[in-house]
Amino acid sequence: MQAYSMAFMNKEEEVNVQKQSGSNIIKLKVKYGNTFETMTMPQGKTIYWTAFVDSSDRTNISKFIDNVTFIIQRTPKDLLSIRECKGSAPYKISQWNKEPFKIPIIIYWKSELGIPNTEVDLVMSFKGQGALETIEVEVDESKLEN
Repeated sequence: MQAYSMAFMNKEEEVNVQKQSGSNIIKLKVKYGNTFETMTMPQGKTIYWTAFVDSSDRTNISKFIDNVTFIIQRTPKDLLSIRECKGSAPYKISQWNKEPFKIPIIIYWKSELGIPNTEVDLVMSFKGQGALETIEVEVDESKLEN
């Protein structure tokens, strides 16, 4: 019980320091991954997949993100395809494919936040419910223009 009380007091002190400095730092949890649906077509089995970036809780991440870029190149012989998503979360793209592959994703944060772009690699999965990963980013909400 004492350890819990000490942890609570430390967190309360951290919040008070943030308030005094005029910042409003929050930990933004962002999930990225893919979903998929298997279809049988005349030419055989194929997969309709969706890759996405969204909040892992109910936070409106759209106010922090300028845009999200998905870089698609199924094989080294394929042409590079770059898809930029703007607007509201979830940021997503969908296509047909037969095999999973890696999709580099770049999250461009609003410039006033002063956060460097976040680059992650989504290794797609066509098993179970697909792939799902989470990242956590500290954001100073007070830097956003209202």
